[in-house]
Amino acid sequence: MTKGAFQTKDYMSPLFFGSLPTITDYETVVTPDPDRISKDEYKDFFKLICCWGINFSQTKAPTTCEIELKHSPSNISFRLGGDQMITGWLQNLRNPGRSPVRDYLKRNISCIEDATINEFIRARYTPGNMIFWVRHKNSINQRRANLAIKDRIDLTLESLRRWYKQKRGNNTGYINLKAQFDYDENYFNLFDSFDCFVEHFQLNSFIFDNGVIDLANSDLSNSCIKHICDESFGKLPENLEIYLKNAVTVINKRNILLCSSGII
Repeated sequence: MTKGAFQTKDYMSPLFFGSLPTITDYETVVTPDPDRISKDEYKDFFKLICCWGINFSQTKAPTTCEIELKHSPSNISFRLGGDQMITGWLQNLRNPGRSPVRDYLKRNISCIEDATINEFIRARYTPGNMIFWVRHKNSINQRRANLAIKDRIDLTLESLRRWYKQKRGNNTGYINLKAQFDYDENYFNLFDSFDCFVEHFQLNSFIFDNGVIDLANSDLSNSCIKHICDESFGKLPENLEIYLKNAVTVINKRNILLCSSGII
């Protein structure tokens, strides 16, 4: 178990585990779950939740899965759980039998250089790939794996952006995960707007020109940026290699933001 990544400011060190899995591990063994981090690391992530003007107090000692906080002055308690923002769907390689996602990975992984995959695996185990949602049955963490979102954080953030806009009276059309956002409305109201939510969790690297970056259809290494649109939903990336490279870019930029802000 790697400890002290926050304290040493080594934001590119794997946060949760001493040795990282390889792509072969994903095919043959049960790999470490980045959502289950240690109690000590939850104490450090407490700073990420509590800073930037939101008054939270810790009501229970953190576990390996969650932290419970109370907001002042509303006196509302929230049970928050960590979530790995970008997975790359690698865990599906072990699924028995055939599934669309597993078949998709099998077709695409063999075409990607090992260095690219290993760089992504390393990035997904760093603080920049972690976020907190309210923890309960049918939570955002659980439901964003649906057919429309495909466990993609860019589509999740775009859905949240539309939800905030609709609350202000703007017509945004259909909103994926609306039931989950509505259920957790007290939590999201603490941030007032999508921009405030992005600023609070230092998610600026996922945003360009007031829109959420489409990680599947952009090419950030060549400064080609596209925003999420209606047609983005319900699809796995056509080019998995570019998606993984884009993921590494935004995760590493967020690590730098978290470090420069004193969070890690």
